[in-house]
Amino acid sequence: MEPYLISGDLVFIVNPRIKKIKQNSIIVVDNDKKGEIIKRVVGMPGDIVFNRNDSLLLLNHPLSEKNQNVTYQEFTYIPKGCYYILGDNTKVSYDSRSFGLINRNKIVGIVLFIVRLHD
Repeated sequence: MEPYLISGDLVFIVNPRIKKIKQNSIIVVDNDKKGEIIKRVVGMPGDIVFNRNDSLLLLNHPLSEKNQNVTYQEFTYIPKGCYYILGDNTKVSYDSRSFGLINRNKIVGIVLFIVRLHD
């Protein structure tokens, strides 16, 4: 998440049941391979993400119910209860481009504020 977050920063989070998850929220996610990771919410339920050649296009356009939960090559519909997340350092970030959508129940918390303990 550099430069927004730097190693050694102190991050205070709140339970996602208390604070609403919004687009651009910074969240802590329980990831099966890497443990807890911090990422930014880019895609919300109902959005369509188009990802191709390191370019991302987000469409805030709902599909009809019969077309939901379908991935067409580079197009991904985000169903209810799921999110598309990215790290700010996109060249090296391990995020939804690597492991797909995340389920709401994997969100540990929403970052409330950050304390920088170093120069």
